[in-house]
Amino acid sequence: MKIAISAGGTGGHLFPAIALSEAIERYDSAAKVIFFNSPRDSAYYTDWKVPVYTLHATGFNRNNFIKVIRFAVSMTGAIIKSMTILKKEKPAVIIGFGGYVSFAPCVAACLLRIPVCIHEQNAVPGKVNRILASFAKIIFAGLPESEPYWKQSVKHKIKTVGIPVRSKAVGQPKSDKNDRFTVLIAGGSQGAAVFNRWLPDMLNALSMYKDKIRFIHLLGKNPVAQTRNLYESMGFENRCFQFYAAMSEIYSVCDLAVSRAGSGSLSELAIAGIPSVVIPYPFATDNHQYYNAKVFADAGAVDLIEEKNCSPEILADKIMHYFENHAILETMRVSMLELAISDAGKHIMDELKNAGLLKK
Repeated sequence: MKIAISAGGTGGHLFPAIALSEAIERYDSAAKVIFFNSPRDSAYYTDWKVPVYTLHATGFNRNNFIKVIRFAVSMTGAIIKSMTILKKEKPAVIIGFGGYVSFAPCVAACLLRIPVCIHEQNAVPGKVNRILASFAKIIFAGLPESEPYWKQSVKHKIKTVGIPVRSKAVGQPKSDKNDRFTVLIAGGSQGAAVFNRWLPDMLNALSMYKDKIRFIHLLGKNPVAQTRNLYESMGFENRCFQFYAAMSEIYSVCDLAVSRAGSGSLSELAIAGIPSVVIPYPFATDNHQYYNAKVFADAGAVDLIEEKNCSPEILADKIMHYFENHAILETMRVSMLELAISDAGKHIMDELKNAGLLKK
């Protein structure tokens, strides 16, 4: 049995897809996985053993004629390349996780009559998945709240399975309550520049807590050495990384997270039981990060603040508030764990099997 997976562009698409590949191996040790992604994703799969095929795909901008032509040429080439690969590999099914790089392999599969399924991680479905939904055999939804955003004609295909989480990201709630209060600042795979801009004033507002609070900061594309030097100059214990693969090690020591609202990040935080102050990226397509965060905020698991309503001082106040109120943190932690779906990958495989799509 062979399964193709297509995903890339951001960690929000890529990490759940990586997690599914791990779940497939656990589900059936004889199963094989092939993976389609983009050149920008290479940093995230350096230790992979599965075949990875890289596709070049650009975003679509209907307001720029040159970019439309570039998109058409790039996508046509990616579809032709995908068809060649799929003819050679002969997977039983392909599962697309969204993003433009996911589009070409799924279209190629349709043309070759290979069954197509899609997984949508966000509360508001992305453009590529909305297009592919009509051709998909199954629509796997990460959040039940996404259902109203799908066309009526495809709703019967939806199976809510949760969002697969990488084994390296499955952390346990912090057990040592006597350790220094640890705050994780995470801006997603691309980083959040605004968090860095706020950092000097936020740390200044927290100066009286510098012997009580430490920070772990995941910076993405933002400068590590400069950020580390800032923490140290202001007397705060810190660990700064661009990217950290074994997130379980970080989650297991954290009391609170300050995070964007990518669906993958929220799922990992939920499984680890990390209460969070969530500040959605305001320019996400269809404002989907806000709606992701609202699912968790409505359940009392996160403190949702829109970026336009936040500031360094407000963020510092939030951190101080939760440092002083462990009972509130514990309530949020329980709510996070109640939202977690830890075996999403198995649910996907069970649905594929039940639908008769896992042919040897």
